Amino acid sequence: MNEVRKKHKFIKNQEITTWETEVEDDNTLLAEAGTTGFVDAGATTFIKLSNKECTDMQVTVNNDGISLVFCGNSELLTLMKALNAIVHTLDDQIRQTGAQSCE
Repeated sequence: MNEVRKKHKFIKNQEITTWETEVEDDNTLLAEAGTTGFVDAGATTFIKLSNKECTDMQVTVNNDGISLVFCGNSELLTLMKALNAIVHTLDDQIRQTGAQSCE
């Protein structure tokens, strides 16, 4: 994994700090995640997976949810690394608020 970049999103009048990581193999994915953590009004959480280079992926959005399909061995590896980065980012942000994490 390469450097982690700090970013900011404004969602529903809330600023969310997100962290973006580039995950490489034969393809390259960008994984970005952030959360407000547990707050009285309810947490707002953002995640994003982006194809930076050569990722064989399909996204379907419908009333039932969001489906992500990744085809290829390299895509499986980068997806696993990207999801791991997302989980760690959210867990770190939750811990910073003093709340118990998922571990």
